[in-house]
Amino acid sequence: MEGGPNPRWYGPNPYTWMDPLGLALCRAKPRMEDGNAKQGWRHIEERHISGTARGGHGDLMPPTTTRAQVEAAAEKMVEKGNRVSDPNNQYQTFEKRMTVNGMRANYRLVVDSTDANRIVTFFPIGRATARDQDDVHRPPRPG
Repeated sequence: MEGGPNPRWYGPNPYTWMDPLGLALCRAKPRMEDGNAKQGWRHIEERHISGTARGGHGDLMPPTTTRAQVEAAAEKMVEKGNRVSDPNNQYQTFEKRMTVNGMRANYRLVVDSTDANRIVTFFPIGRATARDQDDVHRPPRPG
């Protein structure tokens, strides 16, 4: 009885085990800090969810969006999203079309690769489609 697909094979090619030129993507799990008005959870919540930041855009994501939802989306983006920045830059930018808290849109994630993929910001880019907006719970407009 012979073992494996090729019993005469000595072993795998060692060059496939390493990355001598550093070309492989580093997809370390992103981490969310509490942050401040410019980065981290506080920035995301104030500027892209609740809109409580002074002069901030706000209200880009549903107001019921939680930190756990943003962290899960960020992890998915780093794993399966498109890196749109130069891999040599300190700040890495990822984009992916996905649904977060019922809102389907293209999202952008920025992480600091020199600080263990610390999340700087996360927000939708472009517009969600009209069908997607039906899932978003927004307060009624005063009439």
